Amino acid sequence: MGEPPPTGQERWCQKMVNGEPVKEGPFEIYRSEGTLMMKGEYRNGKQDGEWTMWYENGQKASIDHYKDGVQDGQHIGWYNNGKISAMGQYKDGKREGVWKRWDAQGFRNWEETYKDDKQVS
Repeated sequence: MGEPPPTGQERWCQKMVNGEPVKEGPFEIYRSEGTLMMKGEYRNGKQDGEWTMWYENGQKASIDHYKDGVQDGQHIGWYNNGKISAMGQYKDGKREGVWKRWDAQGFRNWEETYKDDKQVS
């Protein structure tokens, strides 16, 4: 298992499956100066549930959702100034449906529609 900062940069839990260590439960990554960079959960060695990333200034960078190790669900991204940058859905690891994007001042720039990770409009 990883050590908490300042001696380590990753922290996680694990369990043994067939004699091999498998990540299970909370997972965190810290920058060298000790600030949190990423946080999420593992289930049976695969990313699961909500995963959050932060910029160095402490502002959220993104929130993504995983199911059985694959992106599945809403994605929200922000610029380091706190303004939203993108919002959309993943299904089985592929962009699906309407994705909205904004510029760094917070003005919506465009919308794109995806089907199986291919832009259709």
